Amino acid sequence: VSGNGAYVHMTLLAKDIQGLHNLFRLSSLGSLEGQYYKPRLDRELLAAHSRGLIATTGCAGGEVATRLRLGQYDAARQAAAELTDVFGRDSFYVEVMDHGAAVERRYYDDLMRLRKELDLPVLATNDLHYTHAADAQAHEVLLCVQSASTLADPNRFRFDGTGYHLKSPTEMRELWRELPDACDSTLLVAEQIEDY
Repeated sequence: VSGNGAYVHMTLLAKDIQGLHNLFRLSSLGSLEGQYYKPRLDRELLAAHSRGLIATTGCAGGEVATRLRLGQYDAARQAAAELTDVFGRDSFYVEVMDHGAAVERRYYDDLMRLRKELDLPVLATNDLHYTHAADAQAHEVLLCVQSASTLADPNRFRFDGTGYHLKSPTEMRELWRELPDACDSTLLVAEQIEDY
């Protein structure tokens, strides 16, 4: 999805064979017809191929969060409402993450306000870049290699916050103890996924 020329993220999950086929179609169409530096999708394509998909507002780089960070609450609310229409109320979630990153904190209150106004379910996720918490240092080194930098460089590329590992259910429940329905939604999403 592109908003005013800016690339934004969106999480899409297939809940059945039709959804899996639609993910493949969207991936192909985004590359073949939407290619502009990167593959892109618009609402029209999403609407045409939304059957069998579960969608979320995405991470801090998603359209809703980006608009909230830019102080465009009404545009963020409109985007969430449109995406709810595209995917259906039972298949569209407000996605929350907490890595202690400043960018996540900047829009959280507005995201919760939007969630309440639109009566949308909330889904706790975790941005995953390595498997175990102990792998954080190795990940830092890998980022240095990718960006031709060193650990000693104070201006090197690095992730804001911590906890980009595969968190256990206990860790997620502790992290979201004040918003338990966010973790409950994880189970609801899992139950929507058909076995193939």
